[in-house]
Amino acid sequence: MTRKEKIKAILDAEPGRSEELLNTLSDVALDQMILINRMMIARQLNEACFELA
Repeated sequence: MTRKEKIKAILDAEPGRSEELLNTLSDVALDQMILINRMMIARQLNEACFELA
């Protein structure tokens, strides 16, 4: 994933984020933010499935 794609993925998940601020972060920090967003989405899906059961 390119740096530009990482920033776009974060902005898609968190539209309130500042693109200028994201540009100042390291690739590792961007990767961590993407991982955290994925984990939050997975948890929300698990909770929704649990509520349906």
